[in-house]
Amino acid sequence: MAEIRVTAPQPVTGDIAGVSFQKGEATADSVRDRRALSYFRRHGYTVEAADADEQQEPKTTSRGRKPAQKGDAS
Repeated sequence: MAEIRVTAPQPVTGDIAGVSFQKGEATADSVRDRRALSYFRRHGYTVEAADADEQQEPKTTSRGRKPAQKGDAS
């Protein structure tokens, strides 16, 4: 049961298909809300894994260090 982030095409606050939205954003359960997620996909909502950003690790160099940023003196 993964958390799914849903973004409405327009900012909306309230329940749509049993999922609560705040300012056009909602979190749904991949199993419990599967019918609602199908509805959202068909109607132009953005549907993605809620932890998609967290799964990406920071980029590192071949020596395991983070690349230097502009203005970084280290």
